[in-house]
Order: sequence, then structure tokens, then C-alpha cells
Amino acid sequence: MESNKEILVFTGEWCSNCGPWKKMLDEKGVQYTAIDIDTDEGAALAQKHGVRALPTTLIFRDGYLDRKIVGVQLSSLKEMQEV
Repeated sequence: MESNKEILVFTGEWCSNCGPWKKMLDEKGVQYTAIDIDTDEGAALAQKHGVRALPTTLIFRDGYLDRKIVGVQLSSLKEMQEV
């Protein structure tokens, strides 16, 4: 039985690495939801998940946090493609 998987990427307009990170995810065909922490809702979610640096990528499986990736980590792209 396949697990329910979701990727959230916390970004900000002022974040110089966020745009290139999202572009790499797009080029690799990774399905993700981007959350801009410059909004009140995004800031609350970021605080809830302990996001302190951008970009931060959270991988959830069956509703539970499976992995937290802080910054740009090219080695993590293959794992995220499988999500």
C-alpha cells in the first residue's frame, strides 16, 4: 500500500536561494507546495514546524514529518523525486 506523501517548501521573496531551489525542484519534476513565509499564514506555519532558515523543505508521509531539509541540498533531489 502506497503512503500519502507531500512536500512543503518554505520560501520568501527576499531569500536568494529560494528561487533557484524551486527551479531545480520544477526541473526534476518534484511535486511540491510552496509556502511564502512573508504572509501571516506562512509565518504561523513556519513557526509551527520550527522553520528558522530558508529555503526549508518538509517531506510528510501519511501526515507525519518524515524529513526536514534546510537550505539547498542537491543530494536530496533524488529522494524528493520519489515522493
